[in-house]
Amino acid sequence: MHRLIQFLKHYPALATSFMLAVFLGFTLTTAWTDSATYDERAHIPAAYSYVRYGDMRLNYEHPPLLKDIIGIPLLFLQPAFPIDDPLWTEGVNEQWNIGTLFLYGLGNNPDLIIFFSRLPVVLLGLLAAYFLYRFTKESAGTIAGLFAVLLFAFDPNIIAHAHYVTTDLGIATAIFVATYFFVRFLKHPSTKNLIIAGIILGLAQTVKFSAILILPVFGIMAVCYGLGTAIKSPWLERLKLAFAYARKYLYLVMICFITVYAVYLPNVWNMPSGQMSALALQKFDDDRPAKVFARNTISEMEKVPVLKPLTHYTLGMMVVFTRVAGGNVFFFNNPFFHDADRDLVSNKASPYYFPAVFLMKETIPFLFLLFFSLLYSLYRIGKLPLWRERTSLAFETILKSFHTKAAEWTMGGFIALYTVISITGNLNIGLRHLFPIILFLYFFIAKTLAQFVKRRLRDEEHLAPEKQLGHRIYSVIGLGFSLWIIAIPFMAYPNYLSYFNETIGSKNGFEYVTDSNYDWGQDMKRVKLFVDDRNKECRDADQGGDCLINTIRVDYFGGAEPGYYLGSAFKPWYGGLKPEAGWYALSSFFIQEDSYKNIEPGTPSYRDWLFRFQPITRAGESIFIYHLTPEDIASLSANR
Repeated sequence: MHRLIQFLKHYPALATSFMLAVFLGFTLTTAWTDSATYDERAHIPAAYSYVRYGDMRLNYEHPPLLKDIIGIPLLFLQPAFPIDDPLWTEGVNEQWNIGTLFLYGLGNNPDLIIFFSRLPVVLLGLLAAYFLYRFTKESAGTIAGLFAVLLFAFDPNIIAHAHYVTTDLGIATAIFVATYFFVRFLKHPSTKNLIIAGIILGLAQTVKFSAILILPVFGIMAVCYGLGTAIKSPWLERLKLAFAYARKYLYLVMICFITVYAVYLPNVWNMPSGQMSALALQKFDDDRPAKVFARNTISEMEKVPVLKPLTHYTLGMMVVFTRVAGGNVFFFNNPFFHDADRDLVSNKASPYYFPAVFLMKETIPFLFLLFFSLLYSLYRIGKLPLWRERTSLAFETILKSFHTKAAEWTMGGFIALYTVISITGNLNIGLRHLFPIILFLYFFIAKTLAQFVKRRLRDEEHLAPEKQLGHRIYSVIGLGFSLWIIAIPFMAYPNYLSYFNETIGSKNGFEYVTDSNYDWGQDMKRVKLFVDDRNKECRDADQGGDCLINTIRVDYFGGAEPGYYLGSAFKPWYGGLKPEAGWYALSSFFIQEDSYKNIEPGTPSYRDWLFRFQPITRAGESIFIYHLTPEDIASLSANR
């Protein structure tokens, strides 16, 4: 075991290459086999339109940088785009309809377009792993850096979203990299580091609007770092240092928004005059003062051509605030606490949602190590002498820690802020919205464990070699946890989006949450595989009639087009229709939402009949396949 650790220390590139090669294997294969998820239907055509036409009229509620990167590979495919269609020329943010047309209605190859669009997201995963290793290694050593990458590369939740065209992994990477360069600027506040940190922070703002939350954290940290730098100097000197850091931070923020302007400029260059006002009118469409103010602000800003990039940025930010305030309808059956005042299907957010989803979907070894790291950190804080000293000394010790533990304070501040906003906010969508803090948690776990082992081994230095058991014990435990972490994505393959840990089980996750936690449309290709395999078996056995699937009723939640994959066999369906004999492919999203939402008595829904039958199989894990016989339909009629 000792030799293995020494090998890893001397050849970390081999270890990281192995882990990332496996990570690539998982992401690339599922990038091809997974069908388009719900949000990808809007993100992909928007990405292509940005880089091809310099026009950001689609998907304006997100900044452009990530879609610019995603759209570049599509230029090599030269797909047809509905540039002359009324949806584009006359419509206002027709992103969903244009997405369907672009992928499935113009003769393009949708599978190839989707795969090429996903490749840059996979590369972003590699970039996140690189900076995670680099940051952790610089803070806690090579083994800690490797362990942080292990946690990242073999987390099924990361693997799931590392091949979808969304902003979730992108914003996690952007905020983590921005933090790395910001901490480097704090430690070495040169002009070069200030400019680099400002540019990276600006790029983060152009990935997702939630990156704005890092600005106050960085600002507070800059002042605190200045106060803790010259801890033995008079207070006047420390205040001068704090002011100097605050001033430099303002320069950094200026560079940040210059970068935002520069990124937006080519993306809005060809937008027609009045397009942003039309978008604002569509979104802020009533006479409430806040919405009137938003419409008027965009309208006035758009009149000044030089403000065009900032107008679009402001519009997007306003839309996000409106979206968060308005919430979304979602299914949530809390397994830990009963929300007595909340329906299972509601647009009312639950403060238990994100904690419950985190505990259900993150892996058991990750949760155990996180819990241990938190307990050990609290234990170490409790051991600090500052609690036994006079108040002034305690205050000085805290100030000094802002200097010595700048990364930890910055990450901890953002984790606290983001967690509070997520729990108290009104937008409960999925675990993916916690990604901005998850890389910080990998860093925290790896560094804390490294410090724990180092201190325990140091305590054994005075013992005889034969009594020094620490190396062997911690090596065995570390190897055991590592193998456990590695095994999980192999066992979950290829159903990463629907992964739930052993306390719930992936097969049962839909009973508690759906949407991007479980069923986002990723399994439509697997419905086609089921139909094709079933029909092939029937033909090979010289069976026809009821054996063949000539028609399958589909209630699908996602970004794919069922008719493209199923052809003439596809029959649109929804829960309000009267059940018929035959085959069904039903998204668990719609089953749960339709079955548990509040509806008027007598309104038809799946709850009236579907639960009387068991699915014969699933496509992947998220789409349930049913077969109802004429006798089944007769029994339903008899029981009414």
